[in-house]
Amino acid sequence: MHDPVAFERAGFTVRIKSHDDLASYIDVMHEGRFAPFMRELGGFAAHELDEFLDGIVRYAQFFMAHFKADKTPIPLSGMLAQYCLYRKLRGVPDRAEILEIGPGSGLGAFFISMYSGIQRYDQIENSEAFYLLQSLIGRYLHGHRFLDHAQIDAAAAGHGTLKLDRVQATHGKILEHSKKTYSISTERNPFTEHFPWWKVGNVLDRKYDIVT
Repeated sequence: MHDPVAFERAGFTVRIKSHDDLASYIDVMHEGRFAPFMRELGGFAAHELDEFLDGIVRYAQFFMAHFKADKTPIPLSGMLAQYCLYRKLRGVPDRAEILEIGPGSGLGAFFISMYSGIQRYDQIENSEAFYLLQSLIGRYLHGHRFLDHAQIDAAAAGHGTLKLDRVQATHGKILEHSKKTYSISTERNPFTEHFPWWKVGNVLDRKYDIVT
């Protein structure tokens, strides 16, 4: 059921042609739902409004960092939907590790990343467009603590062992100034791991407190 071809044939948002296309996927799927979500919450208390606005500000800063548009769209319904989800997640005891299947526009991360009670927030996505948008958000919010499993393992493919002399042979004298390369071993401790549909099996041996 979660094959990308099936989604594409059904008209679901799957493909993009350029980076700028991603901006059009931010404010989708929750259009016109602001009032019902607000009724569910019973309005905002002062501290809740502060939390919501903090998420909006973080989103707006993300948008300005990645898109050149003169105006920043504010997805009020989408952000409120994700704030409702965040409130529910926060109310569940022992919810340190969360797996979200199909995060859509990925707006929930702007709230989840603010809460210290959540130690891991992994994502699985089928749609190419949404996956790329979620990755942008994840990298922006978590930097080196974001791990994208759709990336090619350069070392496994043989690219990570390229010798300097081979690079020099390919590019002439461009690297003549350097005769030795250096590296250090680094250990990853990701807050968010991002899985494309073809690596969904990677999460089967893991345990999560909440799957949404």
